[in-house]
Parts: sequence; C-alpha cells; structure tokens
Amino acid sequence: MTLIFSQFLLNLIFVGKPVVLGLSNIQILMMLLKLNIIWMAGFVLVGN
Repeated sequence: MTLIFSQFLLNLIFVGKPVVLGLSNIQILMMLLKLNIIWMAGFVLVGN
C-alpha cells in the first residue's frame, strides 16, 4: 500500500513539476520522506 502511495506521490510531483519549480529536488524528497513516515505511522496505528 505504501509503495502505491509513494508512486502516486512521485507521479503527482513529476506531473506538477512546473508548479513546484521553486522547490529543489532535495526539498521534494524530504517532503516525500516525511509524508511516507506519517503514512506508515498512521498505517501502524490503524493496524493496532
């Protein structure tokens, strides 16, 4: 599930790249990482 979600986010970012041109690739990767951690934490919480 997390892989699909990450792929969706990546596609969204690559498609909307002109919109987020102000952000560097590192910032985008960090945002992805944070979202993924939040997603995984939520997944674990729901799992419990």
